[in-house]
Amino acid sequence: MRLRAPAFALGLFVYACGTSATVRLHRGGEVQGRIAEARPGYVVIEENDGRRLAVPRREVADVRHPGTPAMVMGGAVTVLSIPLVAATAFECGGPDEGGFMGNDCEKARATVLIPAVALLGTGIGMVVWGLTTYEGSRARAEGTHDDAPTLAPRSAPEGEWRPPF
Repeated sequence: MRLRAPAFALGLFVYACGTSATVRLHRGGEVQGRIAEARPGYVVIEENDGRRLAVPRREVADVRHPGTPAMVMGGAVTVLSIPLVAATAFECGGPDEGGFMGNDCEKARATVLIPAVALLGTGIGMVVWGLTTYEGSRARAEGTHDDAPTLAPRSAPEGEWRPPF
């Protein structure tokens, strides 16, 4: 039963790191979903059940974009793992006296370094994912993001064979 609190915290964190934006309206309601596109007069929100809702911009009070919790937690994990990685920089003195990895100092260094580097990589990955998610949602809300490729298909010159698919 001691695992309830960590499991609850992990579940809450995973829920907070979702990819849904929350759009608060001036009249007091909220709409949650992925910002699909933005037009000059409105923002199109795709709700979790697949429905699309066009919200006029004049009714939007605030938009909370996804990714912020991941950036904050990733930054905290990164900052907390840096001293662990730095702690492994100490010099181990003495001759290599035994075993597969050397003396006890080397074993202790490896025991700390491997999880510390894993934590550092996880923290950096969380920051990058959160920033990418946040910026993508913000760009879609502003109408500066285009998910579709901008290149038009090239037409085949006369006489060049092209596959039928």
